[in-house]
Amino acid sequence: MNLHVSGTAAYRIDDIDHYETPDKEFYRFDLESAQGDVKVDVTLDGTVALKQSDMPAQGNGQLVDAEVTGFISSKYPGARIVEYDYDKGLLDVEIWHENREKDVYFNGRNEWVYTEWDIRRSELPQAVTAAIAASEWATFSIDDIEYVQTPTAEYYLVELERGNREIELRIAAEGTIL
Repeated sequence: MNLHVSGTAAYRIDDIDHYETPDKEFYRFDLESAQGDVKVDVTLDGTVALKQSDMPAQGNGQLVDAEVTGFISSKYPGARIVEYDYDKGLLDVEIWHENREKDVYFNGRNEWVYTEWDIRRSELPQAVTAAIAASEWATFSIDDIEYVQTPTAEYYLVELERGNREIELRIAAEGTIL
């Protein structure tokens, strides 16, 4: 679906997420266009709030703890912190790095747990697609792919589906199914 607002670029809906906090409930629409991406929050009563990913941070520019910011700066040089939230007990810091959105997760002690980002099927190494083709899930279709980095491993998290069945495979770049 594409959206067009007079005087603005045509946007395509990339993702819609539902959020429920103690204070409010809303849907976040991630919209993409050639001119840049934006996020739009819509509450249940229809209130719309535009959040642009390329907007500068408010206040002193410090969105998260200095320790977290320092880790992100060293692990992902040139990254820009877009926003942060808490997800399943972890601090989820959304960054813009190397022309893509990445989610960097930290535990309550500000220790890095993992980072993940969406990738396209065309970005999968040949060894990964060959491993899927040679597996018992060769007849399944690829539904979603994320690249995951942890302190001890890096792998592709590939969601496969066939009919009502879904499976997630962790596959190393050289094609080993973990």
